[in-house]
Amino acid sequence: MQTRYFFRLVFTFGVAVALPAVAEEKFWTIAEDRAACIRDNASQYAEHGSDPIVIVVQGCPEVDVMAALASSAKNMAPVGVMRGDSVLIFTRSELACLKELQLEVDDDGFVRIPKSLTCE
Repeated sequence: MQTRYFFRLVFTFGVAVALPAVAEEKFWTIAEDRAACIRDNASQYAEHGSDPIVIVVQGCPEVDVMAALASSAKNMAPVGVMRGDSVLIFTRSELACLKELQLEVDDDGFVRIPKSLTCE
């Protein structure tokens, strides 16, 4: 039962992720508050899980993917096209760079984060 629930969650998030990912191949696009949460918790994400690290955007600051998916599913509106990515994937070294990233917010309150982060 738990496995079916997990795959349903992954499919739901996969549908939401696929559409924005086509348009933004080089950047993750997420809401400003979620970007700040993920940046502020980058060290905790880097310490948890394997490399690369999967981050459920709406689940921040939860670092456990299964727990983040479960909590996000409880608070999720009906599935539809939404702006922004639902899941981010970073290596540990990219998360180290993310901690120092200055967030530049667009007029709609979204931040674009390079998918290939390098520290400057």
